[in-house]
Amino acid sequence: FSTTRLLQAVSACHDWGMRPIIILPQKFLSSNHQHNVAEDVESLLALQTQHPPQLIQTPSYCNDDIPCLRMAIKEGGYVLSNDGFQDHIKSGFIDKTFAEEDYLNVVYRQIEIV
Repeated sequence: FSTTRLLQAVSACHDWGMRPIIILPQKFLSSNHQHNVAEDVESLLALQTQHPPQLIQTPSYCNDDIPCLRMAIKEGGYVLSNDGFQDHIKSGFIDKTFAEEDYLNVVYRQIEIV
C-alpha cells in the first residue's frame, strides 16, 4: 500500500489538532510475501519510536478493525479509513451512528487526501 498517503493522513490529522494512532497488521511491515509489505517500512517504524507511539502493530492473523474501533469508542476518537466497516455494523459491533459520526472516510484524489 501507499505509505505516502498514510503519512499524508498523519500529517493532516496533526494539522487538525488530532493525535493520530495507526493500527496496522504486522504483515505490512514484515512478510514473506513482498506484495503485502508497505512501500516505506522505515518511515512507519519511525512512528512507532515516537513518544507517544503513533504506530501499533497487530498480529497478522487478527482482524485489525477490532482494536481500532475499540480504541476509538473507548477514547471518544475518530477512525480515518477507506473501510466502511459495514461488516461490523451488520454484526452489531458498532452502530450506524458511530459509522456516521465517528468515521472519517478517506477519498483519494491523485496523491492528496481530501
